[in-house]
Amino acid sequence: MLSITQQEVTPEILNLFDLNNPTMPRAFNVLEGIISGQILVDNLTQPSWAVVREGIYGTLYFGGQITSSVIPSIFGHFFQFGGIGVGCWLDNPLNKILPDSPDYDGFTLYFTERSSAETNLETLVSQLPSNYALVSRDEHLFKKSFDYDSTLASFDSIENVMQYTLGVSLVQDDYLVCEAATAHPRMG
Repeated sequence: MLSITQQEVTPEILNLFDLNNPTMPRAFNVLEGIISGQILVDNLTQPSWAVVREGIYGTLYFGGQITSSVIPSIFGHFFQFGGIGVGCWLDNPLNKILPDSPDYDGFTLYFTERSSAETNLETLVSQLPSNYALVSRDEHLFKKSFDYDSTLASFDSIENVMQYTLGVSLVQDDYLVCEAATAHPRMG
């Protein structure tokens, strides 16, 4: 089991990860050096598995052929850095080899399909009260963000947040009402 840097990630390692798994674009953000995190592989030149730990929330992403024999070492390694979470589909074989008695076990709704109905954003914005505006996020609005601390920690600098994320804010005068943001948009 090798701990590697984001600069050591090869195409062979990237190919181990399936974008159809829940929130997998976040793993690619780590693998590509966009956000902070850690990476383990079994072999740097001919990997059969790799695991990514997203730095802020501790989510683990598994790629390749993970076996029950390596799970204790993987969990032991990543527990050194804080709590961990694992997300996978209910029918994923990984569920059968995860440690028993997690601190939390639950379900998250994860929507992978987008509405086929066209939404006319201009129509929605025109219905806002006159002192509300929908605007692209900038540094000033990001500093007011509800997720400012965790986003900044994940991306390491405000410049990286502005470069690698998309954000839209609903403001009332100069007050941030709500926001929607992505991590680094990847593969659509």
